[in-house]
Amino acid sequence: MPILVPPSGPSPARLMIVGEAPGVEEELKLQPFVGASGQELDRMLRDAGIMRSEAFVTNVCKVRPPSNDIGHFIAKSRAQITVRHKLFREKWVTPEIIDGARILVAELETVKPNMVIALGNVALWVLTGKWGIKKWRGSMLEINTDELKLWL
Repeated sequence: MPILVPPSGPSPARLMIVGEAPGVEEELKLQPFVGASGQELDRMLRDAGIMRSEAFVTNVCKVRPPSNDIGHFIAKSRAQITVRHKLFREKWVTPEIIDGARILVAELETVKPNMVIALGNVALWVLTGKWGIKKWRGSMLEINTDELKLWL
């Protein structure tokens, strides 16, 4: 049975940070971003003058993917598409992504952040429909939850 890793932080919050999926440390501690990537996130937030306790931190996918590889939940080719896959934002994904996106929409509507930081390609893609995190780095993009709900 998969272990759900819940979000952390206040609600409402001005800042929401969205990652792709929890890792081993996050699964063990039942908190997002507590492993090595969480330590780096904490350092970057401190450098920016932001206290992590002020941010709502979550992931698109609420369960750890096999081998910590989110690609297990997204078909990379037609040959990988199974009966479990559904079309979502022009990609074939498993229920772990769809279920996580549904929860993420509810979190966005509850937290009502002024700013959302997408950490990783999957977070960027689910939130905005855009793929290529390097291409969009530093960009200010709109998140349309109504449009996102149409895919769900």
